[in-house]
Amino acid sequence: MSRNSSASRSAADSNFIDTNYLIATVGPTLARGLAELVERRPADPIEHLAAFLYKQADVIHAKKQKEESAKRVEIKKPTDEQGKSYRSSFQNQTQDLREQEENKRKRHTEKLIKRHKELSTASPVSSSVHKDDEKFIVEFGETELHREAAIKNANLSQLLRSNYRLIASRNFRRKTPRDVARDAGLYENVDQIDHKTAHNIAA
Repeated sequence: MSRNSSASRSAADSNFIDTNYLIATVGPTLARGLAELVERRPADPIEHLAAFLYKQADVIHAKKQKEESAKRVEIKKPTDEQGKSYRSSFQNQTQDLREQEENKRKRHTEKLIKRHKELSTASPVSSSVHKDDEKFIVEFGETELHREAAIKNANLSQLLRSNYRLIASRNFRRKTPRDVARDAGLYENVDQIDHKTAHNIAA
């Protein structure tokens, strides 16, 4: 008797689990299908129910695909924003480097101009000045025309007449005397050099 009771409980438990599974998976859809059978009373209820269930399966599948697509879009948005942030950061860094290089170039030009003025105003009889002058030419490739070109109201005509080849000389930054005058904003010196260059070409 107890064995039969145990078997009955086992079968009942199995049916209970199956019922829960059906309710959890296809219960709502199946209930709507059965309700439609009652309402429409088709000639072939089984075929009608099967068609209804297939249609519902397609609807559920399409809904899942739409949800997954929406999730992918949401995941992609932060990635796009990160890309924009990276590009913006890179542009800022590039701009900073350009500004640093420009400031460095300006400081160097100012240093050269200051050095030119110091050498040009020094006493010609001072031996230390001659040594500094020679050292400056050796280290920086500067000629006397380079130094004079950086001085306001300088008379370059004598230098240009005595050695016009100085016009093409370049310092360590590959600058000609004309470049030095232009960087210093001394356009009257630029005009003197240009005039001598044009005269040499015409000759």
